[in-house]
Amino acid sequence: MIRPARAARHGSIFVTAMWVIIIVGALLVVFARSMRVELIASGNRLSQVKADAVELGAEQYVLSLVDDTDGEAEYVLDQTGEAIPVGDGYFWLLRPASNEQTYEFGITDEAGKVNLTTAAEPQLLMLPGMTQEAADSILAWQDATGKVTGIGAGTNYYNTLPEPYKAKASQLETVEETLLVKGVTPDLLFGVDRNRNGVIDPSESSHSSGMANAYGVISNRGIFPYVTVYTMEANTDSLGQARVNVNTPPGATVVTTNGKGATPQAAPNRGGGPPDNPALRNALTQAGLPAARVNAVVSRAATSGPFANVFDFAKKVELAPQELRQVADRLTWTDQKMLTGLINVNTAPREVLLTLPGLQESDADALIAQRQRSDLTSIGWVAEALTTDKAALIGATITNRSYWYSADIVAVSGDGRGFKRVRIVVDARNTPAKIVYRKDLTSLGWPLPVEVRSALRSGQSPPRVGQAGGRQGFGVR
Repeated sequence: MIRPARAARHGSIFVTAMWVIIIVGALLVVFARSMRVELIASGNRLSQVKADAVELGAEQYVLSLVDDTDGEAEYVLDQTGEAIPVGDGYFWLLRPASNEQTYEFGITDEAGKVNLTTAAEPQLLMLPGMTQEAADSILAWQDATGKVTGIGAGTNYYNTLPEPYKAKASQLETVEETLLVKGVTPDLLFGVDRNRNGVIDPSESSHSSGMANAYGVISNRGIFPYVTVYTMEANTDSLGQARVNVNTPPGATVVTTNGKGATPQAAPNRGGGPPDNPALRNALTQAGLPAARVNAVVSRAATSGPFANVFDFAKKVELAPQELRQVADRLTWTDQKMLTGLINVNTAPREVLLTLPGLQESDADALIAQRQRSDLTSIGWVAEALTTDKAALIGATITNRSYWYSADIVAVSGDGRGFKRVRIVVDARNTPAKIVYRKDLTSLGWPLPVEVRSALRSGQSPPRVGQAGGRQGFGVR
């Protein structure tokens, strides 16, 4: 009678022990899984910290390249921007290629774009997909007096919105600010390139409608790659010296050629002979023109003004293209100390060149062809690509120097688990160069082919996915 009871007790102890083992095992599994999740999360956080550090390194790389370049954009644009190692991570500098299906890497020249703060209506309307309403509204948004022209919108319109606001009545501070302007939509600004990597991915191409300018040039990337709000440069030569104004300002001291000496007056001279501009004479002499040519040019200048720009001056005083190359950097047509919104013809893409006043497609193509084989250190090369009349039309809107650059930085940790994407704009007018705009774009997602991160996660080096930059890329072509 006793033995069965003892056996029953032994059986219950065994069952209890089994349940304890099962529960403890389950707890261990749950704990192990929790630890695994924490381990993965810690690894991801560490990878993200590494990616953040790589991105900061990329910013310093960009600053070092654009610093103290004296406006020479070609050197900056030719520098590599693909899979640059920092520690065990890498970074890329995205920029749009001339081909919408091709990746290109490098720093972007902001001066190769249309400046929305200074562009006139005809220039805005030449941008791909730009509408009359959007162009007029962009101008009205920035008008200090609140004036609205054409079919643009002003404060009265914005006050009727569900969340009302006023027109700014001041210059745009970022390109993205235009999304507040009537007529400027995400489709106009970014096209179907919603991750803004410059490439129309397969998922985006299925929604592509294409936005054309007046010449039928289509952009699926919107106007964003072609516009800026930053460009500005000092009205000085490459050595930082003040340029000579070919338009002798009223009240200036000029020296007459009739032997009567210096007379404060405006050209033309009322004393009987054409005035001599000693500053102009000195600039032409220092540029290396022979004395006979200097005398001829100064004499014609005294009676041929006013001059709309340096190319207009060259046309009216009959400077040869090679002579213009020699003197162009030393001359100006205005007393303004700072010149805003000039387009760098050395680097501007075809879409931007087509916005220049009076140019046709053949003219843009001629500029692109000429700059591939020319010395671009003097803007005088433009007179070799265009007729003198065409060069004079665009002379007041162009430059061959750049002091503002942007970089779309994609940084990734060495294991491919963490990445960061940031767009910066750099002002390189002074040393050291400084970042004036910074926007985190990580939320737009991974902008490169998935094979890049897959290779890193497999312990391999990232594959090349881009084309060569420099003169063959978007920035200079």
